Amino acid sequence: MAKRNDVGLAFVVGILILGAVYLGSTMLAPKSIAPAGQSAATTVSSQTLACQGSSTAPVLSLAAFYNNTATVPPTPTQVAVAYSVYQPGSPLVFASGTTSATAGTTVSGVNCGASYTVFFGDNSNYYLTAVPVQVTQTTQVVQKQLKPISAPTVQFNNGTIAGYVSQAKFYGVPNGYTETNLQMRISAGSGFWGNPDFAVMFAYNSSQIQSIKLNLPTVSVPSSVVSIPAGFATVAYQLPAISNYQQETLNPVIVTGTLPSNTAVASPINVYLISEASYNQNGNLETGLFTNPVTQAALVTPVSSVATSGGTGGILIYG
Repeated sequence: MAKRNDVGLAFVVGILILGAVYLGSTMLAPKSIAPAGQSAATTVSSQTLACQGSSTAPVLSLAAFYNNTATVPPTPTQVAVAYSVYQPGSPLVFASGTTSATAGTTVSGVNCGASYTVFFGDNSNYYLTAVPVQVTQTTQVVQKQLKPISAPTVQFNNGTIAGYVSQAKFYGVPNGYTETNLQMRISAGSGFWGNPDFAVMFAYNSSQIQSIKLNLPTVSVPSSVVSIPAGFATVAYQLPAISNYQQETLNPVIVTGTLPSNTAVASPINVYLISEASYNQNGNLETGLFTNPVTQAALVTPVSSVATSGGTGGILIYG
């Protein structure tokens, strides 16, 4: 009997030892630890990819559209726009072309489970935007609503006329005078102006005009976006995007300096509306820019209201 009890006790002790060894090996096994602020790398299970193991090679099917507000109710309308496709981390374009306005545009050569960035638009008719996508289907549909670009108009009222006109004129203004009667109206078209913001820039002879102020935040805009007359100073103010025939009425306050001694000669003030937009920097989307960071040219063609004595734009101050 004593021997049988010893055998049973030894069996129980052996089981406990094996359990402890198993538990310890599980608790001490190395784990995937991500650096601070990052997540541990994960992989997509092949069971979640409809394209995995398919005899059909996966493709992207691209389509771009905009919300046509000219109809009631507004109608989503597919459009033909420039597109480009990039692989993450690669500065080289994987595929590019123009989407169809009537069907999906196929991009082949993509890999199941792989990620890509698709750019739509080119800041000419539609603001550039980007869409990240992972290929999980044999036909991976990529659709994007775009913001159509619509150039606004700028008009003026000098406080003595009815309505607004394309050029403001002030007569008999003394040196060192603060002119507060100017109203400037910016009228949007059916599309957008500003992505996400735009700037109103004034260009003027700084000896003849001391300052032009708006009750808005100032913003730095490279002078290369427009053709500024030699010797002119500039100041720019920031406004949020406008669209769908929206109107903004501003009250620029002009402080004169020493105006031309000949009262028949005006001091001109040019006005420019400059849109922010995004830029494709080798597959990376840079946002909130006025200029191409490489060429310094405007990303979106500005609206110019240039003041000349025989013209129909800008502001003319006569002494």
